[in-house]
Amino acid sequence: MKILALDTSTEYCSVALWQDGGLDARDAAAGQSHSQMLLPMVDELLRRHALTLRDLDGIAFGCGPGSFTGLRIACGVTQGLAFGAGLPIVGVSTLLALAEAARSEHAVCCLDARMGEVYHASYVRLGEGWDVVHDASLCAPAAAPPSYSTQPRAHRSLRASASFPSSCSGAMYWNVPRIVPSAVSGDAIVGDW
Repeated sequence: MKILALDTSTEYCSVALWQDGGLDARDAAAGQSHSQMLLPMVDELLRRHALTLRDLDGIAFGCGPGSFTGLRIACGVTQGLAFGAGLPIVGVSTLLALAEAARSEHAVCCLDARMGEVYHASYVRLGEGWDVVHDASLCAPAAAPPSYSTQPRAHRSLRASASFPSSCSGAMYWNVPRIVPSAVSGDAIVGDW
């Protein structure tokens, strides 16, 4: 299986290719130049592996939370590439990708949302997927929920496939959080409890 993954939700511009169990990833500090960097990075990665878009099985993208403009860039580029090549797409939560990258049984994930706030979520591993302890939210750091839950909650498990946007037909289960680039600056905190 060959999956291209894109992420522009933070200050970094990242692309990765998952090819039959192997991972090749590129990332660079982009500041505000994601739109100039993303397609050349995709092109370089595909050329390196002698692939075209039509050789892929699908495209994944970091769908946030994160930079509003960055999210629009990744989503728009993904939709354009996928439409042109007839490929399915899947959006992956930036915070869920961070949890997967932590390679832990429990993860508390935060990204700097600016203006004194953070994007926050916490998860516990459940087999091949994740159980949501606290849904993604925007809050002041001091107001972030505790990393554990004392209240019983309805079980809501996230398979690593996340969910398909309505524009995708069929159902595929990819382990995409593992391959969505999670190259984030010091603004990201992933904690194990």
